[in-house]
Amino acid sequence: MRRAHRTLTVIAPRLRVVVLRTSQGALALAALGYALLALLYCMPMTPAKLRFQAVLEEDFSPLFYQNWSLFAPEPINQDDTLLVHCSVDASLATTGGVPDDAWEDIISPMWELARTHRLSPWERLSRPLAYPVRAYQGNSTELVPWATACVTGEQSACAVFENASRLLRVHATRRLVAIGTAYCRAAHPQRALSRLALRVRQTRPPPWSKRFDGPFMAKDTDVGVFDPSPDVLPIAYFVVAKD
Repeated sequence: MRRAHRTLTVIAPRLRVVVLRTSQGALALAALGYALLALLYCMPMTPAKLRFQAVLEEDFSPLFYQNWSLFAPEPINQDDTLLVHCSVDASLATTGGVPDDAWEDIISPMWELARTHRLSPWERLSRPLAYPVRAYQGNSTELVPWATACVTGEQSACAVFENASRLLRVHATRRLVAIGTAYCRAAHPQRALSRLALRVRQTRPPPWSKRFDGPFMAKDTDVGVFDPSPDVLPIAYFVVAKD
């Protein structure tokens, strides 16, 4: 018994030292690995960064996302809006059957209110609507590294970009249908909503040389005609913006 006690007395301090040094070494290796990943994340696109891009996005994008070009964020050079047609015609199958004057722009009125009421939340309220519109057109900041690498000739990056763009468009379409359903049920509660037509409009300013007299260039992309989302409720601020 005394011998076991003496053995334990001798081993215990050594064991504490081993555990302490092992934990310190593990923490140091984890900190070093995280620092190297952070350095790689902040570097321009390289083959090494491209190889670890998925890990970098998963570790840093949720909290430390950045969209910087040299010393300032890249300014937005286009307006992306969503046009909706709330139809009571259950037989509506294509957007070609919608008259030109029957489309309703649900985002631009919020921008107009934001310009006339600078301290209002309208600009913030429009962002959740504009994000899926941009995503549907492939304008997602998450895809920028893959698109950049694809342009430089990385075939593996092109495959990842194409697959991610397809999945992003599917997800964005579901969100656009939900947004359109919420708008129709809020703006036209008296209609028996049967079908929902969606169209994305991209508006770019004229070239700088024609900034005073050149027309704005608009491009419409038809998303399609869908059944309204059954579980989506009307959103009240759509009515306020519309009025």
